[in-house]
Amino acid sequence: MSGGKRGKRFRSGLTPDEQALWDHAAASMTRLAKAKLRLPDGADPATYDADAFQAAMAGVQRRAAAPETSTRTGKASSAHLPGLPTVPEKKPRTPELAAFDRKSAKRLRAGGIEIEARLDLHGMTQDAAHGELRRFLASCHRRGLKWVLVITGKGAPRRSGWGSGEDDSFDAAMFGRQPPGVLRRNVPIWLAAPDLAALVVSHTQAAPNHGGEGAMYVELRRRG
Repeated sequence: MSGGKRGKRFRSGLTPDEQALWDHAAASMTRLAKAKLRLPDGADPATYDADAFQAAMAGVQRRAAAPETSTRTGKASSAHLPGLPTVPEKKPRTPELAAFDRKSAKRLRAGGIEIEARLDLHGMTQDAAHGELRRFLASCHRRGLKWVLVITGKGAPRRSGWGSGEDDSFDAAMFGRQPPGVLRRNVPIWLAAPDLAALVVSHTQAAPNHGGEGAMYVELRRRG
């Protein structure tokens, strides 16, 4: 065989001369200590992705630095910022009933202001009267009415048994009766409750020709 024949190659693909050169170079090198990867607490070494972790942490830091914005108002909210106390939202305050305007009362009694709707609660139980009053006022408010008349009745004259305590409750439970004038006393209380005070401006006793002590003028709020 001629001298130009290449030498036998090792499995690494290098000739003996190339292998000798590589061994000489490798002997002069110093192996660097392998840096240890410090994983976050709870991270799985088999699936940990450093780039993904850093990107996620950057997003968390951006959200923590930016104030939370209310999607309803578009204003920044301080209720959930770190280090600040939670501020509860204020509920709308129920308006209080006002004193009835004297000039309006005078005009109503004289017929100068038209009564736009009437409700007669005569003969109803308290529960029925309360529900009917709420439906009536809500309907009038939706229709944009302002001046209405609510008739409660003066109450039947007291008869034997009413006002003696136990007899009152017994008659009411057994016969569906109620003490005289109960609607006359309760309707002003119902009108001042939050659900109806939101619809009512004020009320006052009606003129004798409209029912007197057994009726009242009610002024409704205008629709917003």
